[in-house]
Amino acid sequence: LSFISAMQKRLGPLVWVSIGLLTLTGLIQMSVNVHYDGFLSTSTQWSIAMLSKHASFMVLIIVSAMHTWEVIPAIQRALLKKDKADDAELNRLLKKEILFIRISLILAAIVLGATATARVA
Repeated sequence: LSFISAMQKRLGPLVWVSIGLLTLTGLIQMSVNVHYDGFLSTSTQWSIAMLSKHASFMVLIIVSAMHTWEVIPAIQRALLKKDKADDAELNRLLKKEILFIRISLILAAIVLGATATARVA
């Protein structure tokens, strides 16, 4: 678990910088696209795909924030006081982390699927 903790500390800031850059470049690219016809538009297949992509991405950001600033610190605290804490709490937190990772993977797949749909529209 110490290797995973070290990787989370190193990669965490990179993840958030990447999310910020992805958001910024995505909004710029969307606004100059010929298919863009307004915020929350559902008039074309492209706009529906983009709306579902952005909604999924926003949920992904929320899940990532909860994972980064709630679950990971709780796991680290539980590991620091492992002698005093019971393994049930640590196991619960690790299961929660796995759930967040799975949700993130599903949301990322939806984002990629919506992107592919928008590309062919």
